[in-house]
Amino acid sequence: MKREKILQERIFEKLEGLFNKVIYERRHGYESNPKPEVKDIDHIISHYSSKCAKISIGATLIPGEWGVISAVPEIVLGMKKQAEMIYDISASFKKDDIMTPELLTGILLFAVSGESYGLLEYKDGRYINFESQRLFDLALSKVAKKIARMIFRSALVRWLPGFGTVSQALISGRVTRGVGKMASEILCSEIEIVKIDDKNQPDINTLADFDWISGDEKTANSHEKI
Repeated sequence: MKREKILQERIFEKLEGLFNKVIYERRHGYESNPKPEVKDIDHIISHYSSKCAKISIGATLIPGEWGVISAVPEIVLGMKKQAEMIYDISASFKKDDIMTPELLTGILLFAVSGESYGLLEYKDGRYINFESQRLFDLALSKVAKKIARMIFRSALVRWLPGFGTVSQALISGRVTRGVGKMASEILCSEIEIVKIDDKNQPDINTLADFDWISGDEKTANSHEKI
């Protein structure tokens, strides 16, 4: 249990600055390069799916439980590539100007599993993004916990070369294609930004056992519709 906790903390630390970094890098990259168009989305998805597949295969080749633990940087790198793909798709829909770490994380998590731990919600034909540092930290904490648990609680056979690893479940080319398609559906829809006053929210530790926080439990201090 102690090893799982240590791994969880390590993953959280790596994820903490990942989404800000992606936004910074892609935004500055587009200052000197043309932005993609909607017709380029299929190519964007194919490009990043290929990249993630290569990363996943590289992580799979490491044998043994501790080998997979050492592959955590590859898993995080794969998630970074998926986040870059989502940003590029947002640029295709001319919504990169509204991209924040909360929105980027929410889209990635929602696209992977249908859960975003309160960051993104689908309601009445539109997606609602809740901007909150506390929700952002909670989402990353739960993702880190889930990845650590996947590593430590999978059957031993899953750690042997040729049988696949956690990396394939998170960042394979097939998964990345699904993320891209779902991200396209989200980003072509209306997106409403709801900013949360964190001072009026309960302590993040009291929310740790919940996957979702309903809209009724959030206190918004401003709305934006895109």
